[in-house]
Amino acid sequence: MRVLFLMDNGRRWVCRINVHDRDLDKIGREAKNYRWLHQVAPDLPLALDYLPDCSKKLLPFDYALIPFLEGRGVGEAIESLPKTKRNALLEEIGRLLRRFHRIRVPFFGNRLDDPRVFPKEASWPDYLRERFAQALSRCEKDLGGPPTWKEGLTLRFVEGLQAVPEQIEPVFLHGDFHYDNLLFMESDSGAPRISGSSTSNGPGGETRRPICFIWKKRFSSTRKIAPPFCRVTRKPTGRPSR
Repeated sequence: MRVLFLMDNGRRWVCRINVHDRDLDKIGREAKNYRWLHQVAPDLPLALDYLPDCSKKLLPFDYALIPFLEGRGVGEAIESLPKTKRNALLEEIGRLLRRFHRIRVPFFGNRLDDPRVFPKEASWPDYLRERFAQALSRCEKDLGGPPTWKEGLTLRFVEGLQAVPEQIEPVFLHGDFHYDNLLFMESDSGAPRISGSSTSNGPGGETRRPICFIWKKRFSSTRKIAPPFCRVTRKPTGRPSR
């Protein structure tokens, strides 16, 4: 939940309130993410301040005050833009995602300071093994015992894991990168630029290989969206950019 309000000095702020996931430390996590991102990548289009209050003294919910970011929502405008301007905006989005993926992290997992959500592992295969084991354990707990498909699924997982490279560098992955979390503005010449991006769910390490595929699958119902975006997230060789 977000509430916009105006301060006496004319500055606009957004109050982000964690109403729906009260048992999750979303506000505290986001505050740490903002501080970390400001340190490692101060050029990213993020709010400069993120002021959390998780005491529940003023409100019965965790909340944070965030400066209002100017711009139009990409999600509400992308399909109605002329082709030239839409392609230029998609290239800007691709550059931003490439910028996120240039941020190095020391492990595969979720958040630098919290191993509880996802495991921290030194290699991508080890991370996937631990994620699989955790998910299977939850299934067994919910079902009251090992499911009949456990052996077959485990075998398929082990076979598929053979195709995962052992040596690949973990980089930052924005956990919620999509149109509705992006804002853009137009310059005097009409060229679009990204003016704001919401924070991610955590700076956990992931591989950069699947990103272009995920974008095509999640964000593009037609072929007009993916090519400009992928053009700037990949090197000329076709491999995802560092």
